Amino acid sequence: MKVVEVLHMNGGDGDISYANNSLVQRKVILMTKSITDQAISDLYCSLFPETLCIADLGCSSGANIFLVVSELVKIVERERKKHNLQSPEFYFHFNDLPGNDFNAIFQSLGEFEQNLKKQIGEGLGPCFFSGVAGSFYTRLFPSKSLHFVHSSYSLMWLSQVPNLIEKNKGNIYMASTSPPSVLKAYYKQYQKDFSIFLKYRSEELMKGGKMVLTFLGRESEDPSSKECCYIWELLSMALNELVLEGLIEEEKVDSFNIPQYTPSQGEVKYIVEKEGSFTINKLETTRVHWNNASNNIENINNDGYNVSRCMRAVAEPLLVSQFDPKLIDLVFQKYEEIVSECMAKEKTEFINVPNFIEKNKGNIYMSSTSPPSVIKAYYKHYENDFSNFLKYRSEELMKGGKMVLTFLGRESEDPSSKEGCYIWELLGMVLNELVIEGLIEEEKVNSFNIPNYTASPAEVKYLVDKEGSFTINKLETTRVHWNYASNTNNENIYNNGSYNLSRAIRVVAEPLLVSQFDPKLWI
Repeated sequence: MKVVEVLHMNGGDGDISYANNSLVQRKVILMTKSITDQAISDLYCSLFPETLCIADLGCSSGANIFLVVSELVKIVERERKKHNLQSPEFYFHFNDLPGNDFNAIFQSLGEFEQNLKKQIGEGLGPCFFSGVAGSFYTRLFPSKSLHFVHSSYSLMWLSQVPNLIEKNKGNIYMASTSPPSVLKAYYKQYQKDFSIFLKYRSEELMKGGKMVLTFLGRESEDPSSKECCYIWELLSMALNELVLEGLIEEEKVDSFNIPQYTPSQGEVKYIVEKEGSFTINKLETTRVHWNNASNNIENINNDGYNVSRCMRAVAEPLLVSQFDPKLIDLVFQKYEEIVSECMAKEKTEFINVPNFIEKNKGNIYMSSTSPPSVIKAYYKHYENDFSNFLKYRSEELMKGGKMVLTFLGRESEDPSSKEGCYIWELLGMVLNELVIEGLIEEEKVNSFNIPNYTASPAEVKYLVDKEGSFTINKLETTRVHWNYASNTNNENIYNNGSYNLSRAIRVVAEPLLVSQFDPKLWI
């Protein structure tokens, strides 16, 4: 899929158009109005330009684009009147990908300008408008030509579908069942795209210029959390139902992925600071409900209908590029049913859907039978811990200081592979035998997990690069046998590998086990 060729909102003004199904986006523009107002006011009052050049990136079409323009003009007019200045000339650039319905924008411009002049009154400077078709992940404008950049609900879209090493089987986006490599690929693509966006905007904005960027994000540090992925998960359920009915090939679903990433505040801050062109004046998260997403008054209280229409206006062009266009009505009919059923049980503010970890039933560590949420929870904790370790050591080491770190790891990219987990799996088997014998309660085993994570070289490199305090000079993996793991002079040392291994694990694990189970069992 070439995103630049297929990504656009549904055009026109029909029942499934973006223009008639973008109330959520309008809510967001109004919710962030105070931030935008302050930014354009500060900009104007610091420069007092005679010509004010503003770009709206990812503008789409419909009434929202004119809401942004009118609010910006009103603030500038208010400030220039305070200072008894002549109204500046306004030059607005409307940018989106080539498939956007630019015709709808310019067909509505005449009426909009008339209404704007009535609202502002006499003295309003001339307003010029241009359409700029192209990806905002490229250069769009001449150097130092813009004063202000606005973008709302666009920057979560990626320039391309991430390059996935493993298939995201059964999913069309990040999900709790996605392999860890899929989550990493999505973040890597977002990091690359957002960095490029910042670089090019820094070249196009003049000194003192400002940006207000609003996009879908998440509060959780887990990129597969329901708050940002649930809406796509429900759409994949609709598609998979059609697979079961024989109307869509399974391979079509498995090879289709949504080119979108909803970052956390921490990720945004990290990338902005790492790229280095901009300083963040304000970084906030707000919540918005999905209900009443459509302009259709008859269905105003039908959440399933509203969400389905809103999502169709956004996702249909992407789906049509992969699946039979004749099936799209059926896809969203099923999607509406699924959404209605789910929203009847859960809050419509998807960010509030509980993010829970399933029990690691029958295991004391990651294993092939562990739920995906368990494996992700382990990685998330390791990511947090190792990042903190690097941060604090960077503060303690003097300039030129070095570290040599050696720890258990794995060669496989699968955290539950036997090379990292087998030794604990065997101990888990012992505990489960004692459950069967009635010596240990099953719940005791199910609620006990070893606080250990064996990272792959790729994970180590990724976290070191992401944290940013250190440069890796050498990263190697070596193999070591568990035999001869004991220093004892016991005659078993050369002939009994199990004896050696048991002793080696006992000296490590016994304090953990005693904290959970009866100490008398370890004699």
